[in-house]
Amino acid sequence: QGCTVTDKPGFATLTTAVKRRLPANCDIQSLACDATTAYFGAECGLAIASLRNPEKVRLLRQPLTCVGGIWLSGATAYVAGAKPSDPPDNLHKPSAVKGLQIFDLGDPRQPRAQGFIKTDHPVQQVLIDRDRAYLVMSKRGITMVDIGDPTRPRPLGTIELPWPERHFAVYHRIYLRDDVLYIACGRAGLQIFDVGDPTAPRCLGAINTPG
Repeated sequence: QGCTVTDKPGFATLTTAVKRRLPANCDIQSLACDATTAYFGAECGLAIASLRNPEKVRLLRQPLTCVGGIWLSGATAYVAGAKPSDPPDNLHKPSAVKGLQIFDLGDPRQPRAQGFIKTDHPVQQVLIDRDRAYLVMSKRGITMVDIGDPTRPRPLGTIELPWPERHFAVYHRIYLRDDVLYIACGRAGLQIFDVGDPTAPRCLGAINTPG
């Protein structure tokens, strides 16, 4: 969900207030809003600000130390980012674990971390449908996740195009209707999959698109 100047009064003031309270060299990467609160994904964590009082800004540095995209669904936030490995893979240079963190927004000012699912590549887009999440990784396909228990998300299956399409496919956008997933894949065209059984997604066809 994006927030714009026109749909959220005081947006410019809010963004300025948040930037002023973040550490140096901590850039804002994404933004999502609900009726009362704005959530900023930043390179140093998740920043939370009240739309009514933009001076009230809170920065969460845990469990994610870097936040990419944010997707809201009801009282739940799905947040892409990275957190330190536990235990560290390297004692001298701790590595980061990429993935998707689920937060309970029952209290918007105090998000409660729930489950985390690790991914091999950064998550670029998330689509939520009932108890299933579709995680899009721009050049590495789509992972389907069972989120029926948000404290224990578990992978169900993966969609990745065959060779040679895999070599030049870039997964841009996805659309779901009646267990059919439509995937805009750039030079690989529009790919169509039956995901009725997410453990065994089945290709229904493809449409070559110009450009």
